[in-house]
Amino acid sequence: MTMRQGSLLVVILFVGCVRGSRPEPVPVEDDRSIVFPSFSDADVAEVQPSQRPYVLEGALLQALMVATQDFLPPTSKDVPCQHRPEAQRYQVLRRDDLYFIHISEDPTVCGKTYPSLDSGAWYAIGRDGRIRRRVLDGMPDAPVDALTDGMEAPRRM
Repeated sequence: MTMRQGSLLVVILFVGCVRGSRPEPVPVEDDRSIVFPSFSDADVAEVQPSQRPYVLEGALLQALMVATQDFLPPTSKDVPCQHRPEAQRYQVLRRDDLYFIHISEDPTVCGKTYPSLDSGAWYAIGRDGRIRRRVLDGMPDAPVDALTDGMEAPRRM
């Protein structure tokens, strides 16, 4: 094996390891017929696992993982605090075969008072793990932030 072939082999192995460390991206369907449900902070129940156990069905956990992996960068020591999974709040509601998930920054985790502008995302994910619709905060048809007026249907342009 020549030096050039050996270098090429090392590069191929490295790329394969890097590629293997992150799942393939899930395609986003952007089904605009899906309307995000409305619920306010008064409707939200906070999970308190220190007080009693909770059961999460596998499809819900899968939907949360798909949304988190799509929205946030891969976890590493170089990722800023506000872009880490533990610095987010996750609101979830299931209707029929869709999980509606809102991910928003929790500024208190990183010692901040206010979240960054447009730091959240809305997802509609099927029980099969497919992203049926994704709307980032600040996009023209994004719902109003859940921390202000509650989840509302996306504005139509």
